[in-house]
Amino acid sequence: MGQLNELQIKAAAPCDKEYLLADGDGLYLRVRPTGKVWVYRYKRHGKEAKLSLGALPRSWRLPPRARRRVPKQREKSR
Repeated sequence: MGQLNELQIKAAAPCDKEYLLADGDGLYLRVRPTGKVWVYRYKRHGKEAKLSLGALPRSWRLPPRARRRVPKQREKSR
């Protein structure tokens, strides 16, 4: 858990094509030509789902590792 550090996140350069950097436990940094976004990938009802947690640098202030538990808590409450 928590494989990406701040230096790796800042060094992730946008390319022509989008790519993902794994942080662990379903959390990814999606790097697009237009910017960087945190994404949480999880399964819901047996199908893969993605939840965008916000763009950088705004979302960097709140550690995304703490925010990735949100979908599991919402699903349990239903």
